[in-house]
Amino acid sequence: MDTMAESGHSISTIDLLPQLIVIIEHERVTYANIAAARLLQASSPEVLHGLHLAELLEPRSFEAAHRAIAEVIASRRESDTKELVFTRLDGEPVQLICTAAPLQPGRPESVVLTAMQPPAVYLTQDARIQKILNSITDVVYLIGYDWTYRFANMAASRVTTWNRDDLVGKHVTTVYPDITETRQYTVYRDAMERSEPLVFRTDEPILPGGLKAHYEVRVFPVDEGLLCFAHDITDKLRAEENLRAQRQLALVLRDTAAVLNSTLDLDEVLDRILSNVHRIVPHQMSNIMLVHDDRVSVARIRGYDNHVSALSGQSFAIEEVAHLAMMSNDRAPLLIDDVRQFPGWGNTGLEDELPAYAGTPIVRGGHVIGFLNLRSTEPFQQMHATRLLAFADQAAVALRNAALYESTVERVAELTERNDDLYVFGHAAAHDLRSPLQVVMGMADVLLYEMDADMDDTVRDGLQTILDYAQRMRRISDNLQDLAAIGSQHDNLAPVDLNTIVTTAVETFDHALNERGVRLTVDNNLPTVVGHGPLLEQAVGNLIDNAVKYIGRDNADPAVWIYGRIDGDWARLSVMDNGIGVPEDMREQIFKMGARSHPQEGPGQGLGLTLIKRTIERMGGRVGVDPAPEQGSVFWFMLPLAIADES
Repeated sequence: MDTMAESGHSISTIDLLPQLIVIIEHERVTYANIAAARLLQASSPEVLHGLHLAELLEPRSFEAAHRAIAEVIASRRESDTKELVFTRLDGEPVQLICTAAPLQPGRPESVVLTAMQPPAVYLTQDARIQKILNSITDVVYLIGYDWTYRFANMAASRVTTWNRDDLVGKHVTTVYPDITETRQYTVYRDAMERSEPLVFRTDEPILPGGLKAHYEVRVFPVDEGLLCFAHDITDKLRAEENLRAQRQLALVLRDTAAVLNSTLDLDEVLDRILSNVHRIVPHQMSNIMLVHDDRVSVARIRGYDNHVSALSGQSFAIEEVAHLAMMSNDRAPLLIDDVRQFPGWGNTGLEDELPAYAGTPIVRGGHVIGFLNLRSTEPFQQMHATRLLAFADQAAVALRNAALYESTVERVAELTERNDDLYVFGHAAAHDLRSPLQVVMGMADVLLYEMDADMDDTVRDGLQTILDYAQRMRRISDNLQDLAAIGSQHDNLAPVDLNTIVTTAVETFDHALNERGVRLTVDNNLPTVVGHGPLLEQAVGNLIDNAVKYIGRDNADPAVWIYGRIDGDWARLSVMDNGIGVPEDMREQIFKMGARSHPQEGPGQGLGLTLIKRTIERMGGRVGVDPAPEQGSVFWFMLPLAIADES
């Protein structure tokens, strides 16, 4: 003690330490620091001086301390850590973890005791830690190794009928007799034996007299016992279950939508609606009603067996049927536990056998287009109404698609009939126009050339105008007949050699090419396509004519290139010129009837490119126009490659 007293610095440093430090000589206290006085409830460290260990320790702890000090004195080595119970000056016990060590050589009867509170005791006795534990929402409790409750926080009051302070000190089996039959008791025992943290879930009360709930409990072995944190996961599990149910419903709805929309036949759609609704809502019988002019009729039934005749073929005004009128007005599902108690329910003969009803309107575009009705022996749940409404949305899409398909089929049949009529009319009109036009052209030609000497310039100019317009009408007549021919030849497709087609077309327009001084280059290895020879020849000719017509009046070196290429299963023929080109804003419109990008460049009605487009599309191909690399345009069409050229 003298050595320590000689150094005021050493003593003040030791006094600042949080651990209890006392010097024992012949088992009496000769020095104690401030932490020792605080832990043992002494007014000052000096009050502890001279006290015997037997006065500070409980009997069992004194025996353990006595043996530890004897071992230290004998071996001059530090003892193992021991858990001792000190007696405070006010008589209350204090649990501390102690280590004994020799003081210094030459003082064999002197040892230093260093002690601190166990972690669990520190957590449950320190005021700041208790404040923290009492502020959290999780339930915190401490079970000692003697199976008594040592601590419970404020949150424990929510889950037990016991006062948390009265619970402390009670044996778990005394206040919770059934705990030995629970899973949590098994986990507590395993955690004690294995001395390792464990986590478990339980829906049993975690404290005596508690309400059932779903808990996730984390168990941490500490020096005094098991420190447990219980988190209520009831809402979490409910949310997870709802999420799983929603995901399952989404999967079923997705599969159902795929099934319902895999056909456009109305009869099949109706059958599939009733055969798949059971995946969403269990039931025994079902029917689907469709609305026409505010009246409903049963379109399909399922599971009615002998009751089929009671519903088939019947039609009702919506407002005459109470439950249908209610769903139509509310645009919402309707659940009836017992239809016999529902005002306005008619007698269908099913009321005693199937008293429960679930129905929903089928709404599309803001309009009720039908009703889905289910019958069951057991009442339906609210979740069934939600699911039924979601299913009805899928059914509405399928029904609308089927209705549109039926309407489209009827419209196509009508248009096909009209097109056939137009073809007959166009062909007849073109044919009937030729005879009078031929007479007009012949008479004008005779008058113009055989009586030229007898007419003045005014008459001569008038006759020339008549002849020009007659020739123009002849070209229109020819175009009408060409359009009619496209409609009649689209099925007569066969392999066609584009080399032959281009050669014939070039010969036809040879005079026009020479007259404009156009330099023509033709690829001599063009592919063979699937098409109609005469119409293809006309299409290529129109492309050459178009290129010459728009080559440009001031073009010093007019040129046209005709070339082809193979692209997979397709063959492409291009006619490129270095003329005036097609403005970018006209490239989408140029193939429409009557469209002309430069009308001042030459005569025409804007039908040539339209004829090309319709011709190629009738053969299963497509057309387009691109700007040439330097100037001009590249008009092209693509057709399926003939098998012989696939290599």
